[in-house]
Amino acid sequence: MCEALNNVIPPAAQAERVDGNPREARDISLLSAEYQQLQAEHNKYNREKQDIENRKAKMEIAMMRLDLRMKNKFSKNVFAFLWAFSGFCALILAIQGFNPKLDFHIHNDHFWNIEFRINGFCINDTPLTTLIGGTAASAIGLVAIVLRGLFNSGAAEQKSPSDLKSVADSKSDKK
Repeated sequence: MCEALNNVIPPAAQAERVDGNPREARDISLLSAEYQQLQAEHNKYNREKQDIENRKAKMEIAMMRLDLRMKNKFSKNVFAFLWAFSGFCALILAIQGFNPKLDFHIHNDHFWNIEFRINGFCINDTPLTTLIGGTAASAIGLVAIVLRGLFNSGAAEQKSPSDLKSVADSKSDKK
């Protein structure tokens, strides 16, 4: 304790203390103890502040990872949807183009006669325009709007996970 006081107490006050003025020595001792207590509280506050910042950075990293997993899952589902939609459109075009005739004949003796005929490939403008112009544009436009909202990369305040990890690591190294 005496060494700590020698570091805090200026030489003039040290000389007065040596002279034997007990009141001033006690005041200096109280001030020194109060200063050390305040310094300890300040250090504790700084450590708590760093801990909170580290936890905040780790939570942001965890949220970014969760967001990335959701984006990956959604993008796979969108890709599968677009493949299914394209296949369905191709199927409708093929069915409309081949123009199959499906006839059901029911006879009195409960015998079903199903006849399936294909008359060659010929497609009118109406189903082609309706299918491609209306449905495809709407579906692809909707997907584009959703993807633009989901994968918004224009956020300037957003940091990359590597930046946040380096901040968290540098703060934990200071301890």
